Amino acid sequence: LSGRLILPIALISIGSYAFQNCSFSGDLYLPEKLESIGERAFRLAGSFTNGLKIPDKIRKLNSWTFNGCMFKGKLELNNCEEFGNYCFECGGCFSGELVIPEGVISIPDNCFGNCSFSKIIFPKSLRKIGESGFFNNVHLEEIEFKEGLLSIESDAFSGCGNLLSLKLPSTLKNLQ
Repeated sequence: LSGRLILPIALISIGSYAFQNCSFSGDLYLPEKLESIGERAFRLAGSFTNGLKIPDKIRKLNSWTFNGCMFKGKLELNNCEEFGNYCFECGGCFSGELVIPEGVISIPDNCFGNCSFSKIIFPKSLRKIGESGFFNNVHLEEIEFKEGLLSIESDAFSGCGNLLSLKLPSTLKNLQ
C-alpha cells in the first residue's frame, strides 16, 4: 500500500501489523474514538508531513507501534500512560517539546530513540528511564526532570550532544 491513508472517524481499533511496511505519505490523523492500536501497526508505514496526536482514549501503545515512521511535527501523547519498546524509535522524526503525561511510570528501552525533540518534560510519576530510552536525540537541548525519578539506565541519553545543562533529581538512586 502507498499514497495517502485516510482512517474513518468511527474507527475504534487498529490491529497488529495493520500497516507495517507500507509507504504512506501526507498527513496521518488518528480518529478521536480510537481506543487501541496493535503492536507494529504502523511500523515502517511511511513519511507523514504532520506531527502525531495520540487520541485521548488510548492509554497504552505496544512495542514497535510507530517504529521507523517519519513525522515532521510534534508528538502529543495526551492520556497515554504505557509504551512498549521501540514504540517511537525513528530516524530524526518529531520536533519541538515532548511532554510525557502524568501517570507514566516507566520509559521502556529504545522507546524514543533517534527522534528530534528539543525539550523533554517528565512527570512526577516517572520512576525509570530504560536503556537507550532517548538515545541519539541530537537536537535535544533541555530536559526537565521531576522529583520521584529513581533510575536512569545505560545509554538513556547517549548521543544527545546538544544538551545545554542537566540537573538530576535528588530522588535518583541508580544512574548507569
